[in-house]
This record gives sequence, structure tokens and C-alpha cells, in this order.
Amino acid sequence: MTVTKTINEIVLPLLFEVRVMSFDAIRRHIYHGDRRNAARALAPVISAGFARQLSISVRTLPEPGGPLAAWPTQHSFDPHDIARRARARCQTVTPKRQSVLVATDKAARFYGGPSRQRLRAGHIEHDLGLSQVRSFYRRHRREELALWRGEDSVEANRGFRVKNPDAYLIDAEGTKLRAIEFVSHSYSPRKIRELLEHFDKHALPFELW
Repeated sequence: MTVTKTINEIVLPLLFEVRVMSFDAIRRHIYHGDRRNAARALAPVISAGFARQLSISVRTLPEPGGPLAAWPTQHSFDPHDIARRARARCQTVTPKRQSVLVATDKAARFYGGPSRQRLRAGHIEHDLGLSQVRSFYRRHRREELALWRGEDSVEANRGFRVKNPDAYLIDAEGTKLRAIEFVSHSYSPRKIRELLEHFDKHALPFELW
């Protein structure tokens, strides 16, 4: 893979779509499981200062097979059940040390991306979970993936009582077609209910993963 393809497949998504990717996911989904080729392709962008490789101890959830809840696919939702299922998928997973990739401020300046958020330990699992959702889109919904915009590259929902969702699908006219949120194990039924109410108020299609 050329440096240009590595930029397009990894650095730009880290700037505009997700905050972090695991090396293992990059190896499996982009380099067909070849660790050596993955490391070789990443080396130039890391040495150029466009990406950083970090070693962290974190839980990695099984790859998702679909969302926990979605509208308009579904029409009724139980926040307690969604929270329970989000907690249950973490119960048998233990933290392990792994390598992750993040974009740098240099990459943000060079490509005109949003400034880099400082990774907080408590949020890395959440961000990796969202990255897995993006991987699902990359494998199964490539046309929709082209519309994916991460929360850092979308103007904040000023005046709303909930934060921006983790990502949106946004068309060429700037219309938000779908909100995407990864439900961490710490999400309470109340938080999930507020998200559902927010999406309902704005008639915004959504997926909770």
C-alpha cells in the first residue's frame, strides 16, 4: 500500500471520522491480516509525524454484528434493556495491552482537520468501540461510510441538552441523515433515554451500537 493510500485509509479517518484505531483492527481489515505489511505501511506516516502509535491496556469488545437499537428500523425502545445489553457484552472481556493509532496536531494542521482532542483513559474504550462500528460500515456499508463524519468535525449542537452524537452520516448538502452513538458499559438508562428523546425531538434517524 502506498503512502497516499495509508493517508486515505488511516490518517484522514483518524482526523475526520474517529479518534483512535487499534493496530490489530487496521491489520485485519485493511492489510488482510498481514502484520508485517501493516507495520511497513504505517512507518512512513508515523515517522513523518502524521500519526502516533500508543501502547495501552484496554478492553476490546467483540466486533458488532449490528446496532443495539435503530430508528426508523425499530419503533419502540427500552433504555434499561439497551443499557443492560451494553453492560453484558463487557462482562467477559478483560483488559489487555494493545497498540493504537491516533492522528497528530501536525496532521490536523496539514490536512485542515479539527484540532486533536487529548485522549483520556476513561474514553479510549468508547472511542475504540466507535472505531469498530466504523469498521462494520467499511465492510458492509461502504457507500454510507463515505458520508461518515465524526463529532469533532461537526459543529456542536448548541442549545441541545445532550452532547453531539459520536458520528453522523451527512450528505453533500449538509443534511444529517443519521446519528451514530456507541453505547459504553457506563451509559445509564437515563442517559440513553435522553439520547432517544433528543433524536425523537429532531426527527433524526439514529443507530445506537
